[in-house]
Amino acid sequence: MWFVDGTLIPVHDLTVGASSRNYRFSANVQVIIDADTKLVVVTARLAPGNKADTHVWRNSGLPAQCQGVMARGVGAYVNTGLMVPLAT
Repeated sequence: MWFVDGTLIPVHDLTVGASSRNYRFSANVQVIIDADTKLVVVTARLAPGNKADTHVWRNSGLPAQCQGVMARGVGAYVNTGLMVPLAT
């Protein structure tokens, strides 16, 4: 099983970053981690930090990497093809 999430990385490169919700100049990077080995399987290219995780995920090319693997994401990834927990 793989887990998917996005994280904001502070950057100084004006061609990659953007002012984001953490009030810093950041880039959004998507990461897939293997639940068994706890190792990073793959990461996507940086996207501006003001882009939502689902937008970056859909445009990252990573969904193709998850074909045939059970992949889970947090609630932000609804309708992306990933398994997400139900909100109760």
